[in-house]
Amino acid sequence: MFTLIPYHFLSKMPPKKSDNPSNKRPRVDREAKNKGKATTSSSTQPIQWKKHFTFTNKDQYSNFIEHFSHLEIITPRFLPRTYVEEKGYNTLLRALLDGNWFEFLGKEIPYIQEDLIRMFYANMAKESSSDHDGDILYTIVNGTRIDLTDELIHEVSGLSMTPTIRMNYNEQTFLTSWGVQPYTQRPTIIGMTNNEGRLLVYLSIYNIHPRISSRSKITQDDSFVMFNLLHNQHFNWCDFIKHNMGFISTNREALGYAPLIMEILKHVGIKTNLPNLTASTATWKISDKTFKNKSSSRTTSIPPHHPTSNDQIDLSKVQLRDLAKSLNSLHFKMDNVMGRMSGIESFLTSKFGYPEPSQNVEFAIIPSGEGERAQEDPYTDEEV
Repeated sequence: MFTLIPYHFLSKMPPKKSDNPSNKRPRVDREAKNKGKATTSSSTQPIQWKKHFTFTNKDQYSNFIEHFSHLEIITPRFLPRTYVEEKGYNTLLRALLDGNWFEFLGKEIPYIQEDLIRMFYANMAKESSSDHDGDILYTIVNGTRIDLTDELIHEVSGLSMTPTIRMNYNEQTFLTSWGVQPYTQRPTIIGMTNNEGRLLVYLSIYNIHPRISSRSKITQDDSFVMFNLLHNQHFNWCDFIKHNMGFISTNREALGYAPLIMEILKHVGIKTNLPNLTASTATWKISDKTFKNKSSSRTTSIPPHHPTSNDQIDLSKVQLRDLAKSLNSLHFKMDNVMGRMSGIESFLTSKFGYPEPSQNVEFAIIPSGEGERAQEDPYTDEEV
């Protein structure tokens, strides 16, 4: 029930407490207040993971678990100087010595800690700095901030940080000089006839510009690395690697530079001898076994074969067999096409009364049963 109060009595009623200016209090949104407390506490407090890894805040931890904890670490590869010398790769040896590359490529490490490497990339970010030109790239590993400067990479790897002077070059002419045949599509490593050039591409794929995909192809990045390593004395390799690290962190495909990252962590005083280490193996060192796979063994290990008269007969049989298969397959396809055309003609005739077209073209067709059998390859497992 509602009580009706005359209007003239309202003016005589005492004011409400909420309308009294002396008793006013600011309105507080309890939900927002609680949310603010939860956000503050969770975003600032460090988070432990697997007892040995510390994230500065919840955002770092969430980003690591969601995007980086499962990523593959590209297998390290070490290039001993003795291997290049024994192979007689004088051009490559001279370039590696001039650029002080063996400290970066040839220094073996006993192990890597994969989760530390994943944390290294997961916490990478950029920050504007007045002391450097442009933004500075940094990361945080177990609560320690690491500024990834050219000076740090140079101190750890020994690579050149000379200001870069760009050099123009013709990629196809350059690759042709290293045993790559003239191409219209991207060339492959298998197609290279120069073993010294193949080793150089291999170093680009695993060490200098590491990647996990399209390893059989020589990309434009590989050509760029090869040319500047061999011919450009004025190239800032520290800056090149630093920018590649930033790209890897953004791309989130596979994580490279594992040996260099382990050396950086040791250099800044971060403990790396943690549980679940991946120990070094013999496959990490580049040797002749590195290139002895199925594809390379067919081109390098098998001695040259001199054809005989028997080989020529076998070759003719193979050619005739392939020709017969192609013809049978073509007949079978034509049989299907003619069957569909006959169905269309019958439909048009019954629907619209169109006269059937005259058969001006004759096709040599085999029965459908034989065409189906022709699809089967009777020579699949039979040696000719």
